[in-house]
Amino acid sequence: MKGKLFIPPKLVVLIISGVLFLIVGLVFTDVVARAQQSFPVGSEATKMGVTAYKVKHEDSSLVVSFTHVNKTRDGQLLIQELGDENDSVLLELRRENWKLSIIWNSDIGDFKVTDAKGRLAHFVSKDLEWIPETPNDQQVLNESSEDIKLIAAIFSDFAPDTQPQSSDITTVQGQSNETCVSTDGIEVSCPCTGVWNRGDCFGESRSRACACATGDVNSQCWNTWCIGCCELRTCDCGCLIEDYFCSCGIDGRECGGPCQ
Repeated sequence: MKGKLFIPPKLVVLIISGVLFLIVGLVFTDVVARAQQSFPVGSEATKMGVTAYKVKHEDSSLVVSFTHVNKTRDGQLLIQELGDENDSVLLELRRENWKLSIIWNSDIGDFKVTDAKGRLAHFVSKDLEWIPETPNDQQVLNESSEDIKLIAAIFSDFAPDTQPQSSDITTVQGQSNETCVSTDGIEVSCPCTGVWNRGDCFGESRSRACACATGDVNSQCWNTWCIGCCELRTCDCGCLIEDYFCSCGIDGRECGGPCQ
């Protein structure tokens, strides 16, 4: 009929097919983007040479693909909570035809590593020292030390937060602070004459273990007078490898009363 545009059926099919293809492509791109997200690299991992992360979830695991300044050290770190009674976590570093696995329990200070040759090393923490289960464990640990440090540094970016300190706590290590915030939220002056408490914690890095231990002792210092400790001593640590997989402790003193 005059005035009407005639579109051949084949062209209609091609147009519809093109639109559907575009929609499917956009949906697929969105799914991929959602499945694998970028994530900022923290200071510990940067120090170990990590340059970028891509993160995705696989079932109950988190898979962190990372790039390294040394391309031969690019890989993936699988992080999986094992759900056992001790809340252990599996940390498995993967490269092509190669893997190294750690089972780490930060509640009780228990560390197991299985290297690429299938050899197992087991260490437990006691009084800020790491005790090997067998005489050969130290050798296995030493031979894989660089990859173990890399695992710890990457995991520190994805591990659950350590015990937070209250924003009202202003005491720093090595100083005595006679001004504190009371449990009523009022700034008061208190003599720093209370009892000493000890905070302890395990962590995949020295900094995180010390932060956790500091939060632990501050919670113990919390009394009827003040929130947190009025004095903190230096954080003491025993680490499995350099500054990684550490047991740390710190002493803190409670405020005494009465306060003004």
